[in-house]
Amino acid sequence: MKSAISAVMALTLLLSSNLFFTSATESTPVYYCDENYIYEILPNETISIHCYIGTETHVNIPSYIGNYPISTIESLAFTGTDVVYVYMPDTLRTVKTEAFAGCQSLQIVRFPSKVKNPGDGIFRNCRNLHTVMMNSSTQALGKYMFYACENLESITIPYVREIPKGAFAHCSSLKSVSLPEGVKTIDDYAFFGSGVKTLSLPSTLQAIKSYAFADTLSLTTVHLIGGDMAYMDIAVTAFKNSAFEVPTPEIPPTEDNTTPDEPYPPSTGNPDPTEPKPPTDDPTTPGEVQPTEPKPTTPAETLPTEPVETQPTEPMGPPPTDATDTDTAPTDPVRTEPTLPPPADYIPGRDYNFSSYSDTEEMNLYYAALNTAENNRSYLASLAWNVRTMGDVNMDGGVNIKDATMVQKFSAELVSKNHPDFSFKNADVNTDGKVNVRDATVIQKVVAGILSGFV
Repeated sequence: MKSAISAVMALTLLLSSNLFFTSATESTPVYYCDENYIYEILPNETISIHCYIGTETHVNIPSYIGNYPISTIESLAFTGTDVVYVYMPDTLRTVKTEAFAGCQSLQIVRFPSKVKNPGDGIFRNCRNLHTVMMNSSTQALGKYMFYACENLESITIPYVREIPKGAFAHCSSLKSVSLPEGVKTIDDYAFFGSGVKTLSLPSTLQAIKSYAFADTLSLTTVHLIGGDMAYMDIAVTAFKNSAFEVPTPEIPPTEDNTTPDEPYPPSTGNPDPTEPKPPTDDPTTPGEVQPTEPKPTTPAETLPTEPVETQPTEPMGPPPTDATDTDTAPTDPVRTEPTLPPPADYIPGRDYNFSSYSDTEEMNLYYAALNTAENNRSYLASLAWNVRTMGDVNMDGGVNIKDATMVQKFSAELVSKNHPDFSFKNADVNTDGKVNVRDATVIQKVVAGILSGFV
């Protein structure tokens, strides 16, 4: 009887422990680690990859890890890695901002078809990327998606409705672009500063926005499949500094806008003999204007005039200039050259420059992203619950009374969970989802040899 009661109590304790742990994971991300990825199991029971930590250069991202489908790749997940080839599965629904930014060795990518809202700059500054495989059912491109991909020579653009802002800006090797039917808008700066020479536009295209093809110095040929560019909504600056001239619409003649082919000649006082003569009051010579003698004037008829007072005028300086020039590409505020070491507060998705683009500045931003990505990997690896050293609370490589003391300080709120010498996952030695004096007691028993190890 006692054994049965004990079994029930043990089962109750186990269930209550699991319930607590489950509720804790709903508000606190729980990370895991294998030989290739640091990942998180999301509340919808899919996996989000936070970091790639593998050594393979040809990476086939799996559709599943265990029984959980991979749905998300987080920002900077692959930044700074040496991957050359990446295959992304169609289980992916989200690829976040700059997930592959700065992968200098990346050459070939297979992009998934079911990502609806790609993050900004997913392949930013992947300078050796030359081949991108996209399924025709790919639903969307991201803003700045291939920004500064210098070796991207060609790409088959899927059936999307919009070429987003800056998607192919500074792709200097991109020579020929053919947009499929269905594309309605080419957004601001979409191909700014690219090497495009030949462009094919679909009949569904309705608008080309500001600076979309500005600074495409080699663009000379534009083919339009149906329709007429002259009647599209094309921004004045859409082709600024390109070799292509946008045609102007031909307005059909109407009574209101009819104009002679030649300008009117200057008046000479002699009527044109071919023009009909105006009628006169003289019945003997209808239609003929009789010359009249000029009426002489006498001094008495001339009215005296008073001198006009003139106001003194100040010397005129140069004409004022307008600070804003609508015909000039907008430039970012003047910034000083970034200094190394790179900033630690790098935020993905910022500092996309166009007319003020600087290769040196872009590389320094890359080093900043690299620094941030490395910090992310180290930090998230320390949080991976399946890779931990139980009892080593202060992470000094051993388990001793100092670790028990650190747990007690945490329980007394003398140190926080984010303290650099405190590891929550290593401190939770009884794996109940919380750290308290019970964990400190277990550590003390292990150190004293009362317990042989952690269960």
